[in-house]
Amino acid sequence: MTETNIVVDITIPAESFELGQVFSEFQDLTVRLERIVPLRSEPLPLLWVSHDDRSAVQTALQDHSQTELVRIISTANDEELFEVQWQAEIGGLIQIMIDADARLLKAEGTTEEWRFRLRFATHEDLTAFNQAVTDSGIPLLLRQLHSSTDSTDESSLSAKQREAITMAYRRGYFNVPRDSSVTELADAVDISDSALSQRLRRGLSVLVRETLISNTASERTTGWE
Repeated sequence: MTETNIVVDITIPAESFELGQVFSEFQDLTVRLERIVPLRSEPLPLLWVSHDDRSAVQTALQDHSQTELVRIISTANDEELFEVQWQAEIGGLIQIMIDADARLLKAEGTTEEWRFRLRFATHEDLTAFNQAVTDSGIPLLLRQLHSSTDSTDESSLSAKQREAITMAYRRGYFNVPRDSSVTELADAVDISDSALSQRLRRGLSVLVRETLISNTASERTTGWE
């Protein structure tokens, strides 16, 4: 089974986006969002930030009125991976994306601008998004718009798969060394070790297919420029 989606690349000024406002005083900073769960489930939980002063970055995030928890969970090359828990009502552009059922495929930002790649299931959703952005007074530049046809067979995480992956992440299952075992995770949701392991593998397979494989194919045909 296939489904046609609308994919758009947009740019907005940094000051018109929540994270852009957080980092407005920084120089030579880049941020990219790590998409692991849908926006509606948990907005922007992971951020890769490249900047010389990671302590200042962490403080800026912690001091923001809409963040509840901020911590560094990994470092790779010159980037730090931050986990951020936001308040229930994040508002702004992210809330507009959520309300329009937009799917965030890619997002990168600097102190000057943010670029997003969004996917919409219908033209009606895209129209609703555009109208809400206009009503909010957010200046938006449309860089690209195209349709893509994707397979919808097992194309999304089930609620149980999402629950298992999120729980495993929060309880340190993916840490080295691990902070929790398959048995402990399975006991938490009252299923067997085997069932939990299969749920994780299948869910991670979906994540890889949707976030790495499909996005790589999309980027080959629709770069930022």
